[in-house]
Parts: sequence; structure tokens; C-alpha cells
Amino acid sequence: MNKTTINIIILTLAFAINSEIMAAVKIVECADSQGNTIFSKTCPAGYSVISEKKLSISKGSSGDEEGDINYDKVSATMYLIKEGCAACEDAKEYLTSLGVKVNAIYIEDDLEQQNKLKELAGELRVPFTIVGETSLKGYNQSKFEAAANEEASRKK
Repeated sequence: MNKTTINIIILTLAFAINSEIMAAVKIVECADSQGNTIFSKTCPAGYSVISEKKLSISKGSSGDEEGDINYDKVSATMYLIKEGCAACEDAKEYLTSLGVKVNAIYIEDDLEQQNKLKELAGELRVPFTIVGETSLKGYNQSKFEAAANEEASRKK
């Protein structure tokens, strides 16, 4: 074999391995007739698609392979704002990429929800997320994953 053939084989193998490890997940923002918003892989009955985004994630992170955690029964409630909060967007996208259904509560124009957030979190700070029995202030990917894993284990 010549050097060009070997390089082509190496590049082909590298591409094949990378394709196996990474996959794109479509996340849709859905709203019902009352304006309630959720983020999921698909919109449930009674909801319509507002927007969608594709994220690259590791294959199997949503329970597709044996031994992986299945997040299909896990849901989260997230208090956030629509604009100017990168951590809010990152947290929402990360949980959704795992397969967690996210009920997004936008608080910027809702005094009742702001007061509820103050009661739950002790302060008016976003994002604030509840996954099962775990409350999370801010966005820390490892803490989000641990909370989702714990809730998925409980829901088996």
C-alpha cells in the first residue's frame, strides 16, 4: 500500500469512529394554547412547535444502548428568563439533550412566578431548576446530570 491509501484508510476510520460516538439531537420548544412552554425531543399532544435546535451529544446518553440511563420519564421545572441569560439557555439545552422534559417558566413578566421563585430558592436568581427532589441554582453540568441520573433511577 502506498502512503496515500494508508492516509485515506486512517481518515475513513477516524470519521467512522467519530460518527459512532457523536450524534445530533433535535430539541424543540413547544407551547400550548395558554402559553405554557416546554422543551423536549418532540411536542406532546396539545402543544405546537415554536422553534427547534440541533445539538451534538454523545450517542447513548438518552438510554439508547444497554447500560445507559433512560431519561424519558424524567422531567424538570426550570425558572428562567427569555433573553440575556446564557446559563439559562445552556441548562435548558443540556437537560433536553439528555432526554429530560423541561417545563420552562419564564419569570420576567410574571410577578406571581417571581414570588414563587423567591419562596423556592430564597432569592430571585435564574436559572433555578427542580429535578425530582433536587433543587439546582445556576448551571453546573455535572450537578444537573447527577440530579437527572438520580431521578431516572427512582423512576425505573
